[in-house]
Amino acid sequence: RFVAMAGSMDAISGHMWLRNYEGEEPPTASYTAHTDAVNAVTSAFGIASAVYHRNLTGQGQHLDVSGCEAILPHLGEALMDYTMNGRVQSSIGDSHPRMSPHMVYPTMGEDQWIAIAVKNQTQWQALCRVGNGASLPPSKGAAWTTDPRYRTVLGRWRNRDELDESLTHWTQDFTNDELATRLQEVGVPAAAVLSNKDTLFDPHIRSRGFFETTRQADLGEMEMSGLGWKMSETPGSIRMPPPLLGEHNDLLYRDLLGLDEREMAKLDEGQYAGRIPLDRPV
Repeated sequence: RFVAMAGSMDAISGHMWLRNYEGEEPPTASYTAHTDAVNAVTSAFGIASAVYHRNLTGQGQHLDVSGCEAILPHLGEALMDYTMNGRVQSSIGDSHPRMSPHMVYPTMGEDQWIAIAVKNQTQWQALCRVGNGASLPPSKGAAWTTDPRYRTVLGRWRNRDELDESLTHWTQDFTNDELATRLQEVGVPAAAVLSNKDTLFDPHIRSRGFFETTRQADLGEMEMSGLGWKMSETPGSIRMPPPLLGEHNDLLYRDLLGLDEREMAKLDEGQYAGRIPLDRPV
């Protein structure tokens, strides 16, 4: 058996190949643990299905979850593109294979950004109205509304590098919140790029009561992410804090699975279970 971490599964699944920036090599891609989240949700679904089967039949099941197989449905478009068209998709960063403009652009302030995505002519014309004749510096091009390169969806996509340069020249005159609001008001998909701190204090998220306060034995009172949906008749909330390491071992292994002390000790010895953090990976 081999140890698998998110980084290795990210690579072998092909996810890493797709998510860095055009012209850059895979080592420049930032680390992501997306496969960890996918495996957790996939495993939970498998466990729930096996428990349902046990409740119906009285028989348990062996659950085998492949980290790489679990993430492949998330890459369906790239896999189908090769299967149907023989194309190997390359890394395109924040750009899009069909839409332009579709990028993250700098705004006023240090390390402040806005994401803008334009899908069709209606959204493009709305962006032009907000831009009000914006253009590249005079030596480099005409206004968006009069430049023939940008009249069609295909033309904008073919000339996306020049168009992105033009938007970069324009977006820096605004704060990301200000420009995102103006674009949203006319139907252009846009959003300020928020840091984790920005997200925590975002007025809209706060108004929805997403973050909830709980108390954890080791850390005391703290805010945590709540549920990502609101239900009118059965509203949910955080009912208990995150468990301590090994807090529920007895409940799971002894009470539910029926293991005795010897069997539980073997799990601890093999580092499959325990209550003390390891000072090295398994």
